Amino acid sequence: MTRRPVLSTLLAMSALLAMKWPQSIEIAGGLCGAQCAFGASLKASNPKPADGAQNVILPLLQWTAGETAVFHDVYFGTNPTPGAAEYRGRQAFTVYWLVAGLTPETTYYWRIDEVEANGTKYTGDVWSFSTMSATANNPNPADGATCVDTQADLSWSPSFNAASHDVYFGTNKTNVAHGTGGTFRGNQKAAKYNPGSLAKGTTYYWRIDEVEADGFTKHEGSVWNFTTIPPEVVKLEVTGPNEVSEESAAQYAAIAYYEDDSIKDVTTLTIWTIEPNTCGSINESGLLTPAALETPVEATISAQYNECQAAAKGQKLVFCLPYPRPALTYYVDVVSGDNNNHGLTPESAFATIQKAIDTAQNGDTVLVFTGVYTEGIRFLGKAITVGSAADAAVLQNPANFAVAFYYGEGPGSALKNFVIRNSPTGIFCTASSPTIRNVTVVNNQYGIEAYAGSEPNLSNCIFWHNSNADLLGCQACYSCIERGREGPGNLSLDPMFADPNNGDFHLKSERGRYWPTHDVWVLDKFTSPCIDAGDPNTDHSAEPKPNGSRINMGAYGGTAYASMSERPFEGDVNGDGIIDITDLIALIENWLQSVGWVE
Repeated sequence: MTRRPVLSTLLAMSALLAMKWPQSIEIAGGLCGAQCAFGASLKASNPKPADGAQNVILPLLQWTAGETAVFHDVYFGTNPTPGAAEYRGRQAFTVYWLVAGLTPETTYYWRIDEVEANGTKYTGDVWSFSTMSATANNPNPADGATCVDTQADLSWSPSFNAASHDVYFGTNKTNVAHGTGGTFRGNQKAAKYNPGSLAKGTTYYWRIDEVEADGFTKHEGSVWNFTTIPPEVVKLEVTGPNEVSEESAAQYAAIAYYEDDSIKDVTTLTIWTIEPNTCGSINESGLLTPAALETPVEATISAQYNECQAAAKGQKLVFCLPYPRPALTYYVDVVSGDNNNHGLTPESAFATIQKAIDTAQNGDTVLVFTGVYTEGIRFLGKAITVGSAADAAVLQNPANFAVAFYYGEGPGSALKNFVIRNSPTGIFCTASSPTIRNVTVVNNQYGIEAYAGSEPNLSNCIFWHNSNADLLGCQACYSCIERGREGPGNLSLDPMFADPNNGDFHLKSERGRYWPTHDVWVLDKFTSPCIDAGDPNTDHSAEPKPNGSRINMGAYGGTAYASMSERPFEGDVNGDGIIDITDLIALIENWLQSVGWVE
């Protein structure tokens, strides 16, 4: 069983030999003997230089002869289809020396036809190679390369017959091309040059002239260039609107700040994303297309700029708003805020009050966290409320007005719960009638100036130690005014500030006063006459109890930081100004309880 396949193969081969097989087969323009059928290599092969070789110098052709070849017909020239014009003769050797040599920067084509003893020819394949340039080539860094290291060396492939190299290098292309301006760096043998430490983000130009052995014959090279790695991006800032309404798209930009203080707009080179994507989508050019919304959505726009394998990232918080736009509350924090924020949460507060006013629209509220704000603010005609978010903020502007109303503001423009100090004019009004409530205006030249028919609604305020005037051109009610002024509920008694020399304008109280320095409540020996002296029709519910059921004057009135007052009745346990069942329940629940030192 195992011998049958071998026997079958031998019988098949014998049958083929017994057949009248053709004496020759034409192959590739020649005749192939019977042995061709069994895989004999009858054409020339293995060319040297290899087919397609580059930068060839030596004018020597070599090949492997066909198995039956006796002679070799050589064709050589620059014609891609070598013919009679390229025939160089018949020879017995598999080596051909080009006596005339090779021409630089030239592509040559050659073919070897193998000839048997009986004259049968086997046409060979056409091979090609290119000779080396007469000038320097293959620059490293490559021509036009970017992101090149500042410590890079320059190298190149020498020309066909170069003995040495003239090196030209500099940052001016024209000078390098002409060899002027100190760009010649010398003649050298090595095909490598060290330019020293290079500057970041700079384009350099260089040229290599190849010098032959006689020292006079030169081949001028091309002017190459490369650019080094840029300076490091120390900040990628995302700019654009803090709010986006679903009714219109918004454009954002990415600005790169470099370590060398240069700035570059890289908006179209940046990868943009937005999360959550329920806010909308942002394209490769930084254009945000909002989605339809039912409620405001806080989103983060992220930008990533990649340059020379280094990535810089920037972000911006934005608020995507439904249409129509609802009334919004903006927050300001001089300590941790940033005017690049959207300002719509305490965590993303603005740094200045004016930025919040600039952003706000009619009906909005601006809440300012505790701190000293050195700026002048203008309401810009907007019907908005600007007040303190916690313990009263301090506003001062040593150069001008601390607060200005001169865009025709009306009662809908409201300022409340601020200490305004150390300014030429605390509040300035012209042709405006804003609402100003619970402000403490101290240590200014003028407390408030009002002109051109202005009628500001001033109540629950304190004007004290203003050197030139407290109120000029207007009236106030339920306010403490050092120089006195007619009006319902006005006082001119010492307001008894806690520590005015150190900026604490809380009102002294025997019942309890907030001490911001230590975040505690303390008891004083006296009680300010401004406690429980404000407009009885103003809401006092935010003040801590006991509060006398009436708002205090000054910046802290109507807030959780208002100084407390004695209970009007001994039995008013909860301090709400009325003795009722609630007080009785509180008394029963705490019956016979005592502090630790009472037996």
